[in-house]
Amino acid sequence: MKKFIKTFTLPIILIMSLSFASCSGVLIATSNNTSTPDTTSAPAIGKINLEKAKIMIEACEKKAKEIGVPMVIAVVDEGGNFVAQHKMDDALIASIEISKAKAYTSVAFKMSTEDLGKLSLPDSELWGIDSFNSGEYIVFGGGFPIIEDGKVIGGIGVSGGSVAEDIKVATAGLSALK
Repeated sequence: MKKFIKTFTLPIILIMSLSFASCSGVLIATSNNTSTPDTTSAPAIGKINLEKAKIMIEACEKKAKEIGVPMVIAVVDEGGNFVAQHKMDDALIASIEISKAKAYTSVAFKMSTEDLGKLSLPDSELWGIDSFNSGEYIVFGGGFPIIEDGKVIGGIGVSGGSVAEDIKVATAGLSALK
């Protein structure tokens, strides 16, 4: 019984805490990764729509071409609803679903998938979270929430390279919204 309570109660408490957390100013992504762009002085972004998704996707594709790795880029709105996705030629087929799941996960948990991964390690507070929701949650880097004035307004997920490459490409997309 203790294992059941530890497994299910702590993640719910943490998720509820994350839901009520707030921050001021404009923040595009939350991650301890030093490659995350600092956007605290960026102009207001507003609602994520197809036009903004295309701007992000174009910046991601440019960065992916620079590093020579074909990627799949997905953008979702504040509710985790699909806005746009782009698959570059020769990108991994698996990256289609992975990129969507990264974008969704970052919105659902209001944090980067990389940070969620750290919380989901064995003996951590969210151990096993990646098996919930039919395994739809991704717990490795490449997904970022888009946050403005303390509110999640969307998310981006990138897949196709190493985790470091996915993060690099996703942050290029985030930076395009400045």
